[in-house]
Amino acid sequence: VRTLKQMGADFIKVLSRVPRESYLAVADEAARLHMRFVGHVPESVSAAEASASGQRSIEHLSGIMLACSSEENELRQRRVNALAKDDGAGMAALNRQTLATYNSAKASKLFAELTNHNTYQVPTLVWWQAAANMDGPTLAADFRLQYVPMGVRSQWKPAQGAQQSTGQEASDARQRFARYLELVHSMHHAGVPFMAGTDGPDPYVFPGFSLHDELELLVKAGFSNAEALSAATFYPALFMVKLDRYGVVEPGRVADMVLLDANPLDDIRNTRKISAVVLRGKYYSRMDLDRMLAQVAEAAKKQDTVAQDRSRSARPVRVLSEIRSGERP
Repeated sequence: VRTLKQMGADFIKVLSRVPRESYLAVADEAARLHMRFVGHVPESVSAAEASASGQRSIEHLSGIMLACSSEENELRQRRVNALAKDDGAGMAALNRQTLATYNSAKASKLFAELTNHNTYQVPTLVWWQAAANMDGPTLAADFRLQYVPMGVRSQWKPAQGAQQSTGQEASDARQRFARYLELVHSMHHAGVPFMAGTDGPDPYVFPGFSLHDELELLVKAGFSNAEALSAATFYPALFMVKLDRYGVVEPGRVADMVLLDANPLDDIRNTRKISAVVLRGKYYSRMDLDRMLAQVAEAAKKQDTVAQDRSRSARPVRVLSEIRSGERP
């Protein structure tokens, strides 16, 4: 934490497998240095505890559904044990039990705590949607695949990293996604703050494009069009304590903006109707943007444009296997 603070990092990100003692040490040191920390809620820590410890945002709804279970403590210990054994089947069964033991009263209490501590949620619904459709025909036919390098695209195919989902696994993924939409709706209604995020380069999360998907999913979960837009503009600037420069279009603010041909307040899908982009003082017309897309598509066809970093190219394969168990890496 001290090293990253000295390097000028904006915040620390913790992941799901961080041991409890290490997590609490990060929380203490981050508080001492007045540095924010964000990320996953480790299996050995409760979401309420993470919020009270000062975690500023929770990614992927990690730990939230478990914290709403009437059997939270028992399930948490069993999840820790399953994770230590890399027991994917056991973890999947525990996920089903977590959903089955959802308790509205516990959930309401948790949502109030998250709101009181101003703990943001970045649900990455687009990721959970992709997981729910991993073996369906829609993803394999997505036109946006043309912009993904061949080396990465081949790693996204389930056959390359894991066998096709069983009927139970596919059903679990679809149910989990549906329940997460309901969860986001309830949290938003309770006043929990949200930001839009996507989490590339995980399988079928397309850089740029998937943010539009996420905004549409937030609306599907009960956000107004204006609230969804704010989750990608105003609230990230507020979260980063940079609202004096970003987040709104006003004189004196940084003039990075996307110009649209239709009003997204009327239909959130209008965020895709991009007329031009202004970035760092330069204007990019629709023709310029189309030219860039064509260049990306052409480059993606060439295998030699993919960096031969084995550890990074293996990540999508690992993620595919963890999708099966419902664990968010």
